[in-house]
Amino acid sequence: MLNKLKQDSIYSGLFWGFLSMAGGYYVLFFLIGFINQILNTSYLPAPKLQLILLAVNVIIFRFVMLSLKKTETGKGILVVIFFSTLIYLISHKEII
Repeated sequence: MLNKLKQDSIYSGLFWGFLSMAGGYYVLFFLIGFINQILNTSYLPAPKLQLILLAVNVIIFRFVMLSLKKTETGKGILVVIFFSTLIYLISHKEII
């Protein structure tokens, strides 16, 4: 199973893109919640958190495409970035 995720394929890119978005959201959500409890303020609202995660995913995409030369994996990550951005725009159209 792990061998298939190391291959240069769109499916591995979809997996790693989704994993980086979900894992990053989980880590940042609880880290910011912990900071909010300590400081007793609202440090980073949800829309900004999602934009930070999109930016992190773009950096991962760039690293995979240029440094690792895995174009198919990069395409899968790009699909995740595209749909995440689309969902963000649809769900936060009052901000835009």
